[in-house]
Formats: sequence, C-alpha cells, structure tokens
Amino acid sequence: MPTVSESRAEALETAVESLAEGLAVLDDEGRYVEMNRAHADVYGYEEPDDLVGEHWSVCYGDEELERFDSAVMPTVAEAGEWHGEAVGRRKDGSHFPQELSLTALDDGGLVCVVRDVSERVETETLYRTVAENIPGGAVFLFDDGLRYTLVAGRAFRSLDVTTDELEGRPIQEVIPEDQREAVVARYESVLDGESSQFELEFGGRVFDVSLHPLDVLHEVHAGIGIAQDITERHRRERSLRALHEASRQLTYVDTVEETARVTVDIAEEVLDWPLSSLWRYDAATDGLRALSITDSSADVLGVETEADLRPLTGDDLGMEVFREGSTRSVADYQDSGVGTFDAAFGSVLEVPLGDYGLLAFGRHETGEFTDADRRRAETLGANAQAALESAENRRLLRERTDELETRTTQMEFINSILRHDVLNGMTVIRSRAAFLEEDLEGRQYDHAETILRWCDDITAFVERVQAVLNALGSQDSLAVESIDVADVLREEVARLSQTYPDVTFEVDLPTSVVVQADELLADVVGNIATNAIEHNEVDGLTVRVSAERHDDIVQLRIADNGQGVAPEHRESVFRRGESHAKTAGSGFGLFFVDAMVDAYGGEVRIEDNDPGAAFVLELPAAAEGTDGWTGEASGIGGRNDRD
Repeated sequence: MPTVSESRAEALETAVESLAEGLAVLDDEGRYVEMNRAHADVYGYEEPDDLVGEHWSVCYGDEELERFDSAVMPTVAEAGEWHGEAVGRRKDGSHFPQELSLTALDDGGLVCVVRDVSERVETETLYRTVAENIPGGAVFLFDDGLRYTLVAGRAFRSLDVTTDELEGRPIQEVIPEDQREAVVARYESVLDGESSQFELEFGGRVFDVSLHPLDVLHEVHAGIGIAQDITERHRRERSLRALHEASRQLTYVDTVEETARVTVDIAEEVLDWPLSSLWRYDAATDGLRALSITDSSADVLGVETEADLRPLTGDDLGMEVFREGSTRSVADYQDSGVGTFDAAFGSVLEVPLGDYGLLAFGRHETGEFTDADRRRAETLGANAQAALESAENRRLLRERTDELETRTTQMEFINSILRHDVLNGMTVIRSRAAFLEEDLEGRQYDHAETILRWCDDITAFVERVQAVLNALGSQDSLAVESIDVADVLREEVARLSQTYPDVTFEVDLPTSVVVQADELLADVVGNIATNAIEHNEVDGLTVRVSAERHDDIVQLRIADNGQGVAPEHRESVFRRGESHAKTAGSGFGLFFVDAMVDAYGGEVRIEDNDPGAAFVLELPAAAEGTDGWTGEASGIGGRNDRD
C-alpha cells in the first residue's frame, strides 16, 4: 500500500501531467531531465523522451539565444527566476510566441514552464499554471467536501501558517470571517464545473486566487487553486490611485506658486516623502530657484523658507538633471560627490519638469529608489508640469485681458475727447464760418469757404478715427501660427487620462492636422474636455476626441456620453459669468473657449451626442505645406454672429 507521501506525490504528478502548459526540469548543464507531455508537444516532439537529454537551446533560434545569454540568464542567476515572453522554435523549425517562466533550483538546475500563446482568444483562461505561480505564490488541491488535500508553495514563507496546518482542514475554517461567505461560494462553483478568480486578503497579504475544476485526477481531489501574492502590486495600485486622486487638486490651482505648494504637499501626504521641493528655472540667471519646500525639508536644510535657499547653478546636480531632461536617483547622497547641500539626505530622486524646472525628493536613509517610486514621482511630475503650464498660460491670459481692458479704457477716453471736445468745437467753428460766409465777398468769402471745407474734412477725419477706435475696442489682432492640433489633442488626452483614470478616452485623430491658432489652443481643448468630465459622473463616462479637415476648415469634436446640455442653455454657457466649466481658477470657463475660438477666426457650438453632448470647434486650416506659417487672425469680436 502506498504511503501518504507517495499518494500526494502521485496526485501532484498527475495534476502537473494534466496541465495544458509544458513543465520541464533541467540539470545544471541545461539539459532536460524530466518534462510532461505538454512540454514536448509545444515544441513539436512526439514523446518527452525525444527531448530528455537534449540542451534547452535546441528549442530556440539564434536571435533568441543571444537575448537569453545577455538578459534572461543573468536575471535568473541574480534573482533566482525570470518570467516573460519569448519566441520558441519547434522541431520542424517553425517559430511561435510563448510565455516562459524559469526558476532556479538549489542544485543549479532550472524549472521551465512554457505556454504557446499564438492562438490566444477572448476566452483565454484567467489562471496560470502551477509551476508559473509557485515561485511567488501557492498551489493547493481540495476535495468535494471543500477540504484542503495538498498545499504547497513559497507564499507560506511570509505567512504565519504552514502547509501541514492547512492540509485536511475545511476551507471554512481557514478563510477570514469577513470574506468567508463570498469565498466559499467561489469554491462551491468549482464543484459545478466553473472556474473562478478573485482577490483574497489573508495573513496580512493580498492574493490573486484562481480556482479550476479537475476533470482527470485522483478521485479524492475535486479542484485546484493557484494563489499569487500581489501585495506589493496592490499597494502600488492603491498608492497610484491615491496619487491620481490627490493630483486633481492641481487642476484647481491658479498660480505657479500655488501649484508648487500643492505639489510638495502631495509628495509629503500621499507619497510619504516629507523631504520634497519644487524648483523653477530662471532664464535670466540660468539657474533653478526654490519655489516651494516642505517644512521637513526646511528643517533638514536649516532654513526658514524656500527664499533662504541659494539657487542651483552651474554643475549642481539639479541643473544637470534639468538640462538632461531625465529622472535621476542617487542612492547615497553624502558619498556621491554630487551633493549640493550639506544636509542629512541619505538618498535623493530628482524629476525634471520640462522647461519649468525640477521636482526633488529626499530620504533620510540611503538606498535605491524602486521602479515603483520612480513611476509615482514621474506621475506627480507630469501632473505638476501640466499644472505649471496651465497656470502660466492663465497668467498670460490675464495679462492680455488686462492689457485689452486698459487699451479699451484708453481708447474710450480718446473717443470721448474726440466726440465731446473736437467734434463739438468743429460744430461751433463751422456754424460761425457759415454765418460769416453769408455776409462776405471776394477774398474774405474764399477764406470763410476754406474754413468750412477744413471743418468738414476734420470732422470726416475724426469720424474715421472713431470708427477705427470702435473697431479696436471690440477686436484685438492676435498673432497665430501653424499648430498641429492632432498632437495637442493627443497630449491633452494623455494628461487627462492620468488625472481621471476612471474615465474612458477614445481618440480618432489623423497623424497630423494643422490649424491657425496659438499656444493657448491646448487650454481651449483641455477646458472643454475637463468640462465634460467635471459635469458628469465618471462611472461609465467616455470622452471621444476626433478631428478632420474639410477644405479650409478643421473640425474638432469633443463628445461625451453624459447628461448633455439642454438646447436652451447652449448659447448662454459661453457667456462670461455663466461658464459651464469648472476650470480651476481661470474665471473664464467656456467664455474663454468662445473668445479664443473667435480670436482664431473660428466657431464653436454644442450638439447632441445621444446620449451626452458634443462640443464642435471649427478652426481655420493652415495652408498645406506651410509648417512654419505665421500670420494674424481676426480678433475677439471679429467673427460673424452665429445663426
């Protein structure tokens, strides 16, 4: 009679043999020692024995072998495992894409799990094979009484429970009470022949669990489960969600200084990096000036405020990162030789913000920042850069508006002088000259006639001047250039996708479509897209962006499937003071959109999207082949009224 250990080994062997994935063991020389039939089949061999004794390199082409030598095998040697995609070669010489998992054994050998993914379809199963998951998780068998019959895997090294303690126990006793009912229902569905996948919190860890029925296996086993430890991924995703949520604050800031303050606050509160600072580039001094620092940074640097910090110039680390335009980390700041400040930073991470400056993070402890740390820092940096650009554009817009209002006031004053003083004076002079003309003769009559003629000429000239002032008072000539609106839309969608991860964005854009506009076009389309998001529930919201050229006009369409805009409001939402958008602090809303599109010589309107609303912009197309074309667009108020 077989022992319990032998029975378990037999059950596991049968389970592995029944898998669709190929599973093989290699010795320390890279030769196949054992494999299941699926492994032989995937490479086109009739029997496993046809490959046993062969070197694994017979299953790959020269190009892939070079990649294995340069990248894959060094990773296995360093990390003990490698997972990824590769291109296998069958016995007949044909190639196929595969998912591959390699795990190092203590004796120098390898466990190899391979899966042919060339015919992957929508119904592709959600679980991975036992051997793929064991390195980072666990595999377990259970019977029709929902008792664990076999449990194994590396995941138990991080848990306060052993495999022996789980085997033989009912699932109901193992699953935490707050999740028990739902999880047991998942197990029961397996007994009905259904597969299931879910997340489980167990022992302070988070697992991705997939359950599957076993059709051919020892009679005491009814199903197989695979659990992959996703705790770190779960934490990263949760952190990214929190970062995206917090980054929305940047949408509502109005100035560059406020943007800097909110950015470092997010770094401290959400990323848990209290030693954070944002630096602004100053072209006049060719240096970086501290715009905002956290209180913790001020303490470490020994200053009261950011104004007390000297600028970064020359060969300072921050200036190098800013000039290179790529993120850099320093694991040991004090011993690196690149330290700018004599402060107790252990390690630093610096993210360039395009032309605007630099975002810097520090930690007390030394050590490398993880890839996840870099991604979070760069995500915050991208949002901060977009917010800085928006704040700068709003500042320019305010300046233009102030200049326009000042110019209008000046012109109204001049117009008033011309109307009340000059024209009234001309009226008095003309009436007196006409009166004299009636009683004069000869040369005196000619002089009076000259006075009348000059009065008429001066009056006509003043009236022409008034006409010009009136026109300038309602329109301002705007310098435009050729702008690739397809690139602008793609960049805006990419930015909004980070800020609003729950919104679906669909893009239907040509490679390039050029219009006559200026640098504020990005704010125009961003304002409309943000309006569509902020005035609708994001759950299930889809924003579709498209553009196409019709002769001399380029039509942009930004549509959503939200609640729409009532017909009676489609004109009023563009009026100043009745803006429908909640663009942060701009004070212009859709009035800004309307004014800028007007200044470009275009039109904007709202249509039904069924469901939702569609904002349609029609802008002048730039002449074909004139990438560098610049010119003047009609100013605000220079467009014909809408029908």
